[in-house]
Amino acid sequence: MLPAESTVPVLFLPGTLCDARVFAAISGALSAERTLHADLTQDTSVQDAAERLLATAPDRFIAVGFSLGAIVALELAARAPHRIAAMALIAGNARPVPEADHAARRAAVAGVDPATLVSEQLWSRYVHPSRSEEKCLRALIIAMANACPPGTAERQTEIALSRPDNRPRLARMDMPTLVLSGAQDVVAPEELQAEMANALPWATWTEVANAGHFLLLEQPAACSAAFSTWLGQVDLHQSRAERQCADNSTYSNASEVS
Repeated sequence: MLPAESTVPVLFLPGTLCDARVFAAISGALSAERTLHADLTQDTSVQDAAERLLATAPDRFIAVGFSLGAIVALELAARAPHRIAAMALIAGNARPVPEADHAARRAAVAGVDPATLVSEQLWSRYVHPSRSEEKCLRALIIAMANACPPGTAERQTEIALSRPDNRPRLARMDMPTLVLSGAQDVVAPEELQAEMANALPWATWTEVANAGHFLLLEQPAACSAAFSTWLGQVDLHQSRAERQCADNSTYSNASEVS
């Protein structure tokens, strides 16, 4: 159960060809007033996406990113750490895409129908092998892809390719961070998760068993439990800090009157 006084907005940043549905397991317990969903279908660089989001986001918020969204969350934290109260990196990756791979990545998505892209290129790498025949799970991921505006795959590929090497920046991201990953994720494997968890000053790493890249949809209960526990701790710390500030302000005002 989240503390009743939790007020810091939570900004959810979806992955490639995903929308708010990918976060259903972890966003459902939050109030509508507290929940924000970012649109990552417009921009062609991670820098542009971060600048646009920072221009419209609340003064202080919790950034929760899945896959591509985690890449954007890292850029937000690097540019405006004072505005990020906490951060959750789900199936994230702090490394850049090697320059030698850029042309192939662009060619793979150029003019390809989203459903075809998911079915023929991505599906086998997205989920745990035991889930590969689950038609409902596959249909949901394809439905999210089909709901994206035309050209989204190409634009989001540019966001992914434009990211810097975030590893040197991790040590300066001094906010509570949840690293949440699937134990059998071949897109963002364990090595990458350990790398982030070890470098981030206030990281909590939870690895979900029997899950691939789409752990939020594959193991929703386990993801919800891990996220709720972490967010509850963040909220408790935040509420205590707010009360301390209020108490200090009251004491200061009383001293001035006396």
